[in-house]
Amino acid sequence: MREDNRGITFVELIIAMAISVIIMGAATVFIGTSVKGYQNASDNIDVQTDTQMLMEQIATWTMEGNGVKIESGMLVIYNIPRKVDSSAKADKRVIWLNHGNLYTVCYKRDLPLSGKWSDDTTTLTFISSEEKPENLLCENVQTFTPSLDTTSDNPAVSVDLSLKKGKEEYNLTDKFVLRNEWLLQ
Repeated sequence: MREDNRGITFVELIIAMAISVIIMGAATVFIGTSVKGYQNASDNIDVQTDTQMLMEQIATWTMEGNGVKIESGMLVIYNIPRKVDSSAKADKRVIWLNHGNLYTVCYKRDLPLSGKWSDDTTTLTFISSEEKPENLLCENVQTFTPSLDTTSDNPAVSVDLSLKKGKEEYNLTDKFVLRNEWLLQ
């Protein structure tokens, strides 16, 4: 009896390597597509969550205040105490968009006995100096458009908000009925 111990031929080796390369290429494409799909889904969820949380925060500030003004695309919310005495403190929150970043700053002030908030300067002059990291609410904001609706018995503030992350963009419009004694500025 004759034993055959030739091993594998060169052609068989080339065929095996080609099949291995094809399988590894297909696995790489499959994993790459899965990672890209996961990233898109993650961006979509992130942008929706950020937009909704931001809108809820703006709604809370708006409904807790008792005065509002829309000035040059900025939302200005006042919280002026109903009882005015020598210790009365009022605050003014300003929310604005600049270069894709949404900022907010809150100014606290002793309230004069007249019960009115008096500005030393217009809102536009002090805003540019307040675009600091600690005042940043959110990045990647495409639009922030507040508007005041005083046509009905219940005045309301509407906000159009749009955020973008990666290829995902999410738009949200909400209307907040003003529930405190509103001093419409």
